[in-house]
Amino acid sequence: MALPRAGEINRTNKLNIMPDITKCKGESCSLKKQCYRFTAKDSEMQSYLIEIPFNKKLKTCNLYWEKQKIKK
Repeated sequence: MALPRAGEINRTNKLNIMPDITKCKGESCSLKKQCYRFTAKDSEMQSYLIEIPFNKKLKTCNLYWEKQKIKK
């Protein structure tokens, strides 16, 4: 049985709001608090990046995903 993706309705008609992304553990990253890959809620079967993509020397990340403010 496949799990519903983020934003899809599951069998109990509840909106699944867990992201379907590869997350980052954010070790030694100064951008992690503003990055969606670090701050997103874990899904039931969460995958993580094997290596942290943050470049300490340049203080950049090629997989940085800026968090977006949620409108209520």
